[in-house]
Amino acid sequence: MTMTKFSRINKQREEITMRVLEDMEKGGNEWKKPWVEASPLPPHNPVSGTQYSGRNFLYTYVYGMMRGYADPRWATEKQIKEMGWKVPENQQNGRGGINDELGVGIEHWGMYAYIPRVKKDGTPLTDKGGTQKFTRVRAVKENGVWGRYRKGDNGKYEFEQLPSGVHPHPECDRYFKVFNLSLIEGVPPLPVPDLAPNDDIEVGLLADDVIASSRCEVFEVSTDGAYYNFVNDKISVPSREAFNSNSSFLASLLHEMGHSTAPALDRQMTGDMRSKEYAHEEIVAELSSIFSSVDLAVKAETDPEAAGYGEHVAYLEFWKGRLDSVAGTDEYEATKEELCDDFFAAASQASQATDFIIDRYEQEVGQPARRSCRSSICPKRRNRKTAPTAVSRTRRKRLATRLPTYRATAQTL
Repeated sequence: MTMTKFSRINKQREEITMRVLEDMEKGGNEWKKPWVEASPLPPHNPVSGTQYSGRNFLYTYVYGMMRGYADPRWATEKQIKEMGWKVPENQQNGRGGINDELGVGIEHWGMYAYIPRVKKDGTPLTDKGGTQKFTRVRAVKENGVWGRYRKGDNGKYEFEQLPSGVHPHPECDRYFKVFNLSLIEGVPPLPVPDLAPNDDIEVGLLADDVIASSRCEVFEVSTDGAYYNFVNDKISVPSREAFNSNSSFLASLLHEMGHSTAPALDRQMTGDMRSKEYAHEEIVAELSSIFSSVDLAVKAETDPEAAGYGEHVAYLEFWKGRLDSVAGTDEYEATKEELCDDFFAAASQASQATDFIIDRYEQEVGQPARRSCRSSICPKRRNRKTAPTAVSRTRRKRLATRLPTYRATAQTL
């Protein structure tokens, strides 16, 4: 039976979520070890210049670990052919193309709004059954206002605010597969820049800059634990002497800074320590800490003596408890699907938190978080004339300067 786009997405999400939960059960922070010992470059597409984030970071990163790929580069089959690279015979599907089973699905999400259609006299436009008709539009945010771009009489795209009462929501509008370039022949060697993990002294200086860029005050105090006080909007972390390394200190700090983005990103911090909401917020902060560590080229701490030990336990205990309570019943599959939805929603929120943290850090230090590692191996792609997108200038600059890019344009998923 042919799998639909959504069944493929759900299958992939389930595999990733259950693998991460399985790794979490190993105890302590060992579940993060493969993540932080991988390539010094994040998973990315060197042809388009895309650095994968959120759920797509998880797909490429975790599948890369599961399959033993050492190369962080991924590309579509079409891009592989365009670049003149070859698919080895043992990786082919019998038609000269690459075996589809070797691909990893990438989700492209966008914000969309449904605007009620009206007649020239202003009355609602309906179908024969009297149901209101809608126009689906791509929504973008400009200066805190949601709207869309429409082509004006002058041929230029102009921003138009959404009608009152119309609210955008996220939709997965495209799904396609990418393949790890370690499977392909003729690919240039990975141009790894000098991005070895910083030594402990450098990490300490980096932590100073991260603290200076924080949206709320950070206090280093004599306490046993780190926490974000959302009532007073302050972060407290143990003094650095309480940690076995500056990397351990920074990992704990980034976790709390992930929490501290909640007010700025309209994320609710509700529920007691046994609730689904609390567990969800904990995994958002923990994933944000990992994503931020990757962006800063710092290995996240995995030492069980570190103050950040066990940050994920609330999430593990909540969902394992839920799954165990319905094991063997008709509710099990629905509960597992709920878990997958929650985990990948957390990944998206963690990616937003990381963008917020890293953008502020870059503004503080005046340069991209990762040093330039551009490459000009492949020809430049002509810019297409399209409507403006909602990608920030800071984000574009970071993507354009951080990765080994074979084409000049920086795109984001």
